[in-house]
Amino acid sequence: MGFQEILGQEDAVLVLSRSLENDRLAHAYVFSGPDGVGKALTAFALAGALLCSEGPEGPEGPRAANRACGACPACRKVAARSHPDLIILEVLPDKKEISIDQVRDAQSAVSLRAYEGRKKVLIVNAADRLNSSAANAFLKTLEEPPEDTIIVLVTSQPHLLIPTIRSRCQEVRFRPLGDATVARFLVERKGLDRARAAMLAAVSGGSLGKALAGEPDEAAARRDTAIDILARAAAEPMEERTALAESLAKGEGEAEALIEWADLVVRDLLMASIGRTDRLVNVDRAEDLGRIAETVPASALFGLAEEIGRARTALRARGNPRLVMDVFLQSAAAIMTAQREAARP
Repeated sequence: MGFQEILGQEDAVLVLSRSLENDRLAHAYVFSGPDGVGKALTAFALAGALLCSEGPEGPEGPRAANRACGACPACRKVAARSHPDLIILEVLPDKKEISIDQVRDAQSAVSLRAYEGRKKVLIVNAADRLNSSAANAFLKTLEEPPEDTIIVLVTSQPHLLIPTIRSRCQEVRFRPLGDATVARFLVERKGLDRARAAMLAAVSGGSLGKALAGEPDEAAARRDTAIDILARAAAEPMEERTALAESLAKGEGEAEALIEWADLVVRDLLMASIGRTDRLVNVDRAEDLGRIAETVPASALFGLAEEIGRARTALRARGNPRLVMDVFLQSAAAIMTAQREAARP
């Protein structure tokens, strides 16, 4: 994995490439940004560039000073996460935090001279998961960093790092990927048809990792549920909406997924209401969306969008999913009922 394979993070890659070319790397970095946008991949690309044994002018031919050759034994070890000068600190499979014992082991490793190259690289994956004792212990490494070690902390929640750790690192920010970038990858690398790829890209929030983890059939089912709920919101009796809220909140992450799909459906309804069917995400449901849009005024759609925003905020604040969905469904029904009453002669 080299910098040339990192999608949509040109600014971050440029900062690191220039630092490598000019031999002006910081001793420690924080790679921050949403999950699934290439932070860890970039950390390993940086490790590859530093640990590659071929050098800019190796026997296999010239390479850019800021790139790994990708073929030498050192590069293959980095790709396999088995290079002796690559230390990886992350949450163990059966744990929820990075422990102080793990930090001490990493400190012992970086205190030794490099085995095969001139540098060592320490990557801390999900660095925000360092527990309090581990974070304070790790701070000592940043205060007195080994000269031959580059440290990279990878996190989607940099605000959870203790300030003294964050202040001793250069932050490199990673942005969400564009929907077009995600969809193109899914079509070209994963063989999805364009409609399914666009659907997964739209709900990914700019995260390629999230899009790759999504199942097109499951995503389509959630999308269809969101369309059905909004189309029938005013017709369902209250007790049925309450039962629906309970069923939608049973699976982990189900409520969040439905809210995101509802948001995309409302966006499509707004596009359909102004005749911009070329901008629809759910192109395979264009006819149904157009029919619904004809019966729902823009004011009601904006009201639904506000309720979706409230539900999203509540879920992110770890509100009870069943209660959040119940409130959302009842509010959506009230909005749709009000617009229906207003439309009567």
